[in-house]
Amino acid sequence: YSTTSGSVDEDISREKSAQSQTQTELPTKLVRGLVAKHDISVGDIVISIPLYSLLSVPSTIDHDPVLSRILGPKAREKYGWTDTLEHEVPLLVIAVLYHRSLGMESPLSHYIDVLLGTPTDFPFLWSNQELRDNTDKIGEGVKKLAKGIQKDLREMYDRIMGKLVTEHS
Repeated sequence: YSTTSGSVDEDISREKSAQSQTQTELPTKLVRGLVAKHDISVGDIVISIPLYSLLSVPSTIDHDPVLSRILGPKAREKYGWTDTLEHEVPLLVIAVLYHRSLGMESPLSHYIDVLLGTPTDFPFLWSNQELRDNTDKIGEGVKKLAKGIQKDLREMYDRIMGKLVTEHS
């Protein structure tokens, strides 16, 4: 970055001053996310999440006394669920559903409450009737994509649950 009118800091300061003078107050909408309260420099740590706080197969399934028996390393090896890319999401979906059934007894209850409070205005979460009723609004392409996602989710769930129900019923 080069300038002939002064230092970089002076240019940035003038730009910020001009922006603040012309900036108007915009309405806000409540969304999930983060906002910076001050400038962020390259290399600054913006957020730090401990590894044990992430939802993963080891942290969510392998350390749970019930889930580890049903979906733990031995079961994953037995059923061929060792490909992390293919099986991690369906295994975590089942783990979250299990934790949802525990209600406030689950260590994930607050996380699940946040998930349940998330807007569901995503076409892949709509019923077939809602998709039909809104095709003119979302378009045929989005409708087709939503149905494809629904199909993939059902197949993913059935692939894992089918083995578990057969084995444990």
